[in-house]
Amino acid sequence: MLTIRLPATLSELETYRTWVADEWGDAPALEAPADDPAVPAPLLALRKAALIGGLSFTWYPKPQTPDKGLWINTLLVHPAWRGQGVARQLIAAAEAQARSVPVVELWVYTALPRLYQGCGWTPIRETADGRTVLHKAV
Repeated sequence: MLTIRLPATLSELETYRTWVADEWGDAPALEAPADDPAVPAPLLALRKAALIGGLSFTWYPKPQTPDKGLWINTLLVHPAWRGQGVARQLIAAAEAQARSVPVVELWVYTALPRLYQGCGWTPIRETADGRTVLHKAV
């Protein structure tokens, strides 16, 4: 059974941060800055108490406007668990978490637009680096 929840220990969060750094070469802040507690806490996916994935948020300007929106900052599933629906469940949990902020839409900048489109997200534009900006009303 898959469980998605907030980090229970600093060790869980550090493990996820290490995975992110290993995958992308750096690890952005995963927790809300002290001066902006409105950023939702990261979500972790666990199977039988073992960490298998996670997702974090950030506030960032929306496309073509200085107004900030809530973005999915990282979404990563351990390679051994990819292709099993974990990412989709993390996205669904992120949408629910975003409603608690509350915001009316959630944004993402990704190299995997089909994953998000399969979850009902709408593409906004493709960027020069081949990634896609998508959003979804929550």
